[in-house]
Amino acid sequence: MIFVVGSGPAGVSAAIALLRGGHPVTMLDAGLELEPERQQIVHQLAAREPRDWDASSIATLKENLHASGAGIPLKYSYGSDFPYRETDRYLPRHATNVGLLPSLAKGGLSNVWGAAVLPYLPAELAQWPITYEQLVPHYESVLSFMGLSATRDDLEAKFPLFSKELVPWRPSRQAEDLLADLARHRDSLRSQGVWFGASRLAMLAAGQGRRDCASCGMCMYGCPYGVIYNAASTVAELTRHAAFTYRGGLIVERFAESGDTVRIAARSLSDARPITFEGSTLYVAAGALSSTKMLLESVEAYDHTLTLKDSQYFLLPILRYRRVPGVFDESLHTLAQVFLEIFDERLSAHSVHLQVYSYNELFRQVIQSSLGVFDGPLKFIYRAFLERFLLI
Repeated sequence: MIFVVGSGPAGVSAAIALLRGGHPVTMLDAGLELEPERQQIVHQLAAREPRDWDASSIATLKENLHASGAGIPLKYSYGSDFPYRETDRYLPRHATNVGLLPSLAKGGLSNVWGAAVLPYLPAELAQWPITYEQLVPHYESVLSFMGLSATRDDLEAKFPLFSKELVPWRPSRQAEDLLADLARHRDSLRSQGVWFGASRLAMLAAGQGRRDCASCGMCMYGCPYGVIYNAASTVAELTRHAAFTYRGGLIVERFAESGDTVRIAARSLSDARPITFEGSTLYVAAGALSSTKMLLESVEAYDHTLTLKDSQYFLLPILRYRRVPGVFDESLHTLAQVFLEIFDERLSAHSVHLQVYSYNELFRQVIQSSLGVFDGPLKFIYRAFLERFLLI
């Protein structure tokens, strides 16, 4: 038996590749899920058009998500913290200058991700144990089930799409204006190493009981229609495969190899009893933190400090000269709208990837909370401001 630990994007990708190769797979997972009462609200909204949604249900799904000038401290899913729940209890860790949190949720952090996807450049893989050419067929494999919202544009010269089935891309009017301006200066930007194009997002196509994006603006809180890709939806589809077994409610703690056998030590979430599995192969795909902790515990390296390398995250505001009236009432998705790629070795030996967001209501909330009692008198001014405002 082949085991896969974790149900996030890496776990489901490994499971699908193995199943396509004719191998039976058992997935071991903690599998925490959204609370039933919130799930019921999501089901009710998914059965209706946005114009028919009731305000109290929407308010419930928007609970607990707070934005400030520094961004969003913790992104909730449908108003719930279930993607991060119980991690302090079952995955205790000590970290310095690490903002990343592990997840015990079914689907992992794909429950709360921004869904932006882009392949690595060959130069970025120079120090990796695999090559760009080796990765190419796997990009194609993943996109065969994940879905990609994208358009054919200048970015394709640097970043191939690896998919012929593209979900229609729906830009906001602010994004359309920005892309039009960038296109007018394409040659000048290109000479300075700046490439641009539509964002690429992991979004599912309509079909199999799903609908297309309704441009309802709920992306930051959780899509009621499940259009934003979540690995949990793939797990649900895999459970219908005869060679796939899902074992939830487990914390895998360590593993040990002996000859042709791997022995996996896990613990039940419900009663903490130890459970042991034996198989021929184990794929550890539980995320950067959980997978690393599992490996360290398996070799008893309890006093070993590791460095987690990541790209740097920042927020940069843009104020456009021309405004786009009516952004507050526009039907749109609120994920990244435009990608900017900078190739300038004076800035960085690596490419710089920028994601541009157009208006969403969290921008307005930050301004309103900052203004306090002056919110009313200054409403006309900050509305004009937000009609020009974009965020990288």
